[in-house]
Parts: sequence; structure tokens; C-alpha cells
Amino acid sequence: MDAAEDRRPAVAAELASEPHLWWDHHANHGWVVLDRHDTRNQSDFRHLTRCRDWAPLEVSRAAFGSDRFIGFRTFLAALPHTRAQEACEQLLAFRRAFATLPRIIRFSARVRIKGGDGSPLDEAAARHFDGVTADCGLGACSSQLVEAGITGGRVKLTYDPTAGHFRATADYEAPGRLAQAELDRLKKETAGDWSDGVGASFFEYLGQRLGIAATVSWAWEEDLRIEQLIGRTSGAGQWADVAKAAWRADVEMARAALDRGEDVNARADGLPALQAAIAEGKAEVALLLIDRGADAHARDLLDEQRDALMECATTLRMGDLATARIARALLERGADSRVKADLIRALAVARRRGKADLIRVLEEFAGTVGG
Repeated sequence: MDAAEDRRPAVAAELASEPHLWWDHHANHGWVVLDRHDTRNQSDFRHLTRCRDWAPLEVSRAAFGSDRFIGFRTFLAALPHTRAQEACEQLLAFRRAFATLPRIIRFSARVRIKGGDGSPLDEAAARHFDGVTADCGLGACSSQLVEAGITGGRVKLTYDPTAGHFRATADYEAPGRLAQAELDRLKKETAGDWSDGVGASFFEYLGQRLGIAATVSWAWEEDLRIEQLIGRTSGAGQWADVAKAAWRADVEMARAALDRGEDVNARADGLPALQAAIAEGKAEVALLLIDRGADAHARDLLDEQRDALMECATTLRMGDLATARIARALLERGADSRVKADLIRALAVARRRGKADLIRVLEEFAGTVGG
């Protein structure tokens, strides 16, 4: 048995670990790969990636099934010794590089938006929601995904007047292809954000501001599409390093980003970095951001009542003494007429939760701030 024949079983074994990826060879395009998990491939067209330049290709189902596209086993078996050996090495190199290409992880599902009386929205009202986005991406419970370099998740609604319904789409960006366990975790986080409040609440709140009574629900189980596409998002929803550092409790990362001139008030999908640090229990990062001028009054875009003081009162990931230190730093740097109402709300929550150290700080300042 010659050396070339020895390489073929190794190639087949490595590619067999991902049976949803089909590797073929084309006379003009060279090596191509098709991802069977890509829901676009359920149609009459096949979406391929050309390996030599990672360019997307779209061909008909019939064309892909023709003898112009040759499966890797058949192609390698037909080559002479030297060329087969070279082709094996080339294919393995492409397979390993393919796994590390940046991915757009796209979730989409049908959305039901009904009027306050349960009837469908008329088209004029529906148009108000068409194209609207909500910053409900990775949150406080998603630190492991952020650590893996996954960012984004902004939800966008798109109205299809012909079908008479909406679709919601969320694009995440990942540094490489996600393993099934990571994809399952991301699916769980996305389902929670969409279904349990953040997404639905935002769109219902938007309806209230527009004077439209609306309820939002997601056809998650019956109509969910998940795609892993090669490429990068347009940048919307990507986190600045300051925001990443807030979730990771990485003081040096935050300091370096601020020294480079990044915005101290950068947001992580709608949540100011300062609030993200408090929510995640990252006291040293929070104090650094305050020292560098973080806005003490910045609100969560999805909850206008929620500022940094309220985050101190509600966080479950930081001890009482640490939240008291942060609250003091906030009040010492931001005791103007806007603070009083915020302070009173935070104090009421702190009392309900028995945060003695935080209560003392808030009561100390309650009689000194304006408003």
C-alpha cells in the first residue's frame, strides 16, 4: 500500500467527524464545502463556500448533484499517487482553516404581534414595527459565551406584507464555527432573551410609545432557523473592549481600552458598561469606569428606571460592602439634581433586600442631593 493510499483513510476519518459538511471538488472552483445545517440549503439552491478564497457560491440543486461536483472520496481515488498526496494535504488544510473562519450565527423565527384585543395588527400599525431593532443580545448570564468571543444578538423585526406576518432575526458574530454545545447554549440564551421578556417587552413598550396596544410572542419551536454563515456582521451589536472587560472582570483590559481612547460609556447590547460590571459583580472594573468619568445617570435602553444606583440595589453577584463602595463613588461624582429620584428608588429596593451597608450610604446622601 503506497503513501498516498495511507493518507486517504486519515482524510476520510477527519472529515467524518463533521458529517453535515460535504466536501466536493469542481474543475473550475476547486474544493468547495456545503453545510447541511445551513437552512438555505433546504431550498432548490445550494449555498457553497469556495475554499481557495472562501467566497460564497450559489448553484442549483440539480447542478450540485451533477458530475461537475465530485465527492472528495471519489476525487481522491481517481488521482495518481503524488497528486493524491498533495490533494489530501490541501483538503485537510482547508478543513482546519474552515473551522476558524469568522461566523455570523443567525437565528430567525416568525413573530406574532397582535393588537390589545387579540386581533391582528392592521398593516398601517404593523409598519411602525417594520425594521425596528432591540438591543437584547448576550446579557449577564452569558459570560461564558462572551469569553468565547461571541458578540451581538440585536433583534430586528421585518414585516412581510404578502405573508402578513413578521420575522425576527438576530445575528451574532463568532470567531469561528461553534460546536454543537456552544450553539445549544446560544440557542438557550436567545430563546430566553426573546421569549422571557427583553425582546417582547421592548417591542410592546415601543407600541405603547406609539399609542399602539400590542402583544408580542415568538413562534420559537415551530419556526426556528439557525444558520452559521461565513463572514462578519456589519458591526451593529459588536461590543467595544470596554464593554467586554466589564463582563469579564478584566481591569487591565478595561484600562488599556480606555487608554486607547474608547468610550467609557460604551454599551453592551443596550446596557452601559458600568451597569454591566455591577450586574456581573465586577467591583474593580466598575470603580475604574467611574474614576474615568462613566455617566452615573446612563440608563439601560430597555428600562428607563434602571441606572447604576439601581443596579447596585438589585445585583445578586456583588456583596453589600462592594455595592456600597460603588454607590458612594457614584454619588460623590454625580450628586446633581437628577440623582435624587434615582437615589430614592434605589434606597427603597436596598431596604427591601436588607443591604445594610448600601442603605447607610444612600441615606447619607439622601438629604444632600438636589431634586
